[in-house]
Amino acid sequence: MKISKILQNKKSFSIEVFPPKKDGNIEQLYQTIMDIKYLKPDFISVTYGAGGSTRKNTEKIASYIKSNIGIEPMAHLTCIGSSIDELDKIISEFKENNIENILALRGDTPKEGDLKEGDFKHASDLVKYISKKDFCIGIACYPEKHPEARTLEDDINYLKLKFDNGASFGITQLFFDNKVFYNFIDKIEKIGINKPILAGIFIITNYNQLQKITEIAKPLLPETLKNNLEKYKDNQEVIKKIGIEFAINQSLDLLKNGVKGLHFYIMNQKESIIKIHEAIKNYL
Repeated sequence: MKISKILQNKKSFSIEVFPPKKDGNIEQLYQTIMDIKYLKPDFISVTYGAGGSTRKNTEKIASYIKSNIGIEPMAHLTCIGSSIDELDKIISEFKENNIENILALRGDTPKEGDLKEGDFKHASDLVKYISKKDFCIGIACYPEKHPEARTLEDDINYLKLKFDNGASFGITQLFFDNKVFYNFIDKIEKIGINKPILAGIFIITNYNQLQKITEIAKPLLPETLKNNLEKYKDNQEVIKKIGIEFAINQSLDLLKNGVKGLHFYIMNQKESIIKIHEAIKNYL
């Protein structure tokens, strides 16, 4: 089923997983997804490594989720460094595996070195190309602007271009201040963007991991949260409790204020999302 159809009828609840670096750990990921199947996520997105480094496993995992677990998958697809022929091959493989939903992204350059020149430079170009291929297309959006954007207004204008080129919905990058999200929604509505925007929720479980992620995405951390995390940064169990409690409160506030859906970055872990879902399920 296309995610755009799901979003017509309800507030969505979804999660993101990533292909493990070691192929042998894929079975462990499958078990994790099976263990949270009863939460009934509307879809599960599967990430795509820098430069397509995990492409085969992205396809494999998305196909398994659909065929063996019975949950709708959304496969990430990046275009940087890819030719039209390469993308056509991937798209054909998606269709063969009954994958109907794609998150269209520009992608990041792998750390190993520069990529060859591809046929697409921007996510908007990829969206326009695959919009003719009968997929439901999701896109990324940035409540605090993309790190490479000059201003939030410039980034929102680019977001509109992606929607104009055929995207059906957006999923935000992680954020921790809901006021930032509400301000973002107000701004995009004022320029005529009326497609569903799902709030991307990152579950804090590890202080060092959070530090690495925030160095890249640079989200604003509320002062109270920041102080609590720094205070207990050496106590893993307390950090997990803080992260779960914060995600619950953040999610409840968003749901009570009309968010179209919540998309959780669970980092391939099940314990936290199980506790969070129990606390918010009556509001979905």
